[in-house]
Amino acid sequence: MKKSSFLLFSFMFFVEQLLADQTYVCTSGNGQQERIIKVIYQDQASKVPCDVSYQSDGKEQILFQAQDRHGFCEKKALEFVQHQLNQGWACGDVTPLLEVMPEALEVYSPEQVADYKQAALFTQAVSVISPFKMMLTEFYYMEGEYPDSLQQIGLKPEDMNTSSHISDLTIGANGEIYAQGNEELGLDTIIMLKPKLALGGFSREWECITNIKLKDINFCEYNSQLVFPVINDNKVTQ
Repeated sequence: MKKSSFLLFSFMFFVEQLLADQTYVCTSGNGQQERIIKVIYQDQASKVPCDVSYQSDGKEQILFQAQDRHGFCEKKALEFVQHQLNQGWACGDVTPLLEVMPEALEVYSPEQVADYKQAALFTQAVSVISPFKMMLTEFYYMEGEYPDSLQQIGLKPEDMNTSSHISDLTIGANGEIYAQGNEELGLDTIIMLKPKLALGGFSREWECITNIKLKDINFCEYNSQLVFPVINDNKVTQ
């Protein structure tokens, strides 16, 4: 009986994976939380009927359904992925959703597609550098000040160019984290995460600042004067 139940569960899981042609896993800045958005097709040939499901905290629900409206599920999934991006979550590249059906491509202009892709790449870059926030915060609480070099927190500058999402990373004199975009995001893209005191000094929050204008992201402030620091004698010059 147990074996039959297990086989039935495995079969249903396999079928679900086949039907879920588009799956997007959005993760928080520390990567410890995730939200899953799926477009599930009940007919692989016609792509309708279809469902858009959302999974968070182990619970899954159907957000949208369409019986014969081609492109409807793709459009709604895009909008919901965009909602996650605006909240600072890092999601996968959204452009495959637009390639599923010609009808979906008619909904969005090439400029909108480019904006969605830029937003996805940007949030992935922010997600990559977010773990450094914890390292700098821990150093501050132990030493009473922020480190003035990567070496002080046990890191090497030459190791900061091995990510597939950013091309370089360093820290500023006041605990700022600076990252430079890669070729896909743009080598001229600079991201800075800046610590600030909140709640009367009992809490430490982080501001996001960038030198590029982002149409589909509202969690990062625009500053055209932001530049990547110059490193002299293993210390940054701002």
